[in-house]
Amino acid sequence: MTIYDEFAAMVTELLQPPPAGYGKRVVLRDSNVIADPTALEEVPDAPVDLPTIGAYPSMMQRYIRESLVTGAARVLVIDASVEPKMQHKVVDGADLVPIVKIDTINPAGTPIAYFLQLER
Repeated sequence: MTIYDEFAAMVTELLQPPPAGYGKRVVLRDSNVIADPTALEEVPDAPVDLPTIGAYPSMMQRYIRESLVTGAARVLVIDASVEPKMQHKVVDGADLVPIVKIDTINPAGTPIAYFLQLER
């Protein structure tokens, strides 16, 4: 186990729901569209829910000023148990929230955490 694996485990521990951590259970929904060769059209595939854990941190004004995130966006930090994709949506209560941008902490090729900029 490298030090980066230990960092990833620490992030996972911190993002656990209370009382163990500071996060909550989160679901990324993957609803790909596949081509149906018999119908000659695209057909929505059954959505796949990918459970993970995350937290909505309060964003510091520096990130907004430096245009790393837009003032209207929310940011969700998730652990590295699931690799998010742009086609995923975050299930937030009854809402499906699109992902606008994905950033990662990934030293030496070991993902530690993902920062998802979400549409408001």
